[in-house]
Amino acid sequence: MKVPGGPATVRGSLPQKPPLKREGVAGDEAKPGDLPDSFLVRDGKTHGVNRGFFCRIGNYLVQGSYDLMEGGRSGGFPLILVTICFVKEEELMRLRRLVVVALFIGMSAVGGFIKIPSPTGTVALDSLPGYLGAVLLGGWGGAVVGFLGHLFSAGTVLFPLGLPIHLFIATQMAVFVSIFGFLYRKRQRFLAVLAGILLNGVAAPAMLIPIFGAGFFAAMLLPLIVGSAVNIFLAALLSASDPIQKAGKQLGL
Repeated sequence: MKVPGGPATVRGSLPQKPPLKREGVAGDEAKPGDLPDSFLVRDGKTHGVNRGFFCRIGNYLVQGSYDLMEGGRSGGFPLILVTICFVKEEELMRLRRLVVVALFIGMSAVGGFIKIPSPTGTVALDSLPGYLGAVLLGGWGGAVVGFLGHLFSAGTVLFPLGLPIHLFIATQMAVFVSIFGFLYRKRQRFLAVLAGILLNGVAAPAMLIPIFGAGFFAAMLLPLIVGSAVNIFLAALLSASDPIQKAGKQLGL
């Protein structure tokens, strides 16, 4: 059957499409092995093809399947897999952030073993990556690292206050780290440092007075203030250093 103004088609068969060609090379029809190596042009439009290994294998499979459907004819590649393999800039940015968060989580686990003497044995350098992450990534990134960081540190001494209490303290850390990151990214750096030390060093143990009493607050006050100051000052110094700032710009943070 002939459609006016269009190419001839046969009932029950797939319509023919213009063959894919390499850009700038006239008459060079794309073959399965060529698909990942160049930009492909069809219907006057340029389609980018990802160079990744798995996309390369997928292009072979999809092209081969389409060739079978077409009775062995090349051309008409549907470009479905190319669309799947193409990584958008927003997705790449999200992936970079997830990688950095995972790196900071690992650093907080290591920091949990670097202790600052305290009655509970849970005060450590575990929150430093959380504060640094809040500066580089924003509140959510630092909150995740700060939450897990306290659990790592408390886990090294088998949760001396009980798991529910340490989950509450981890939630406190997530909130405090987010507040620090918000203020710091607003260029209120002195206020961010002061607020972080007061929240983590004073407010956090004060919230546990109804459970453990004033004696627990008095015993934990100095270690927490010292630990908070060390973690926060180091995070502030690192975030202001040239290597960290350059790395942040390169990663698009």
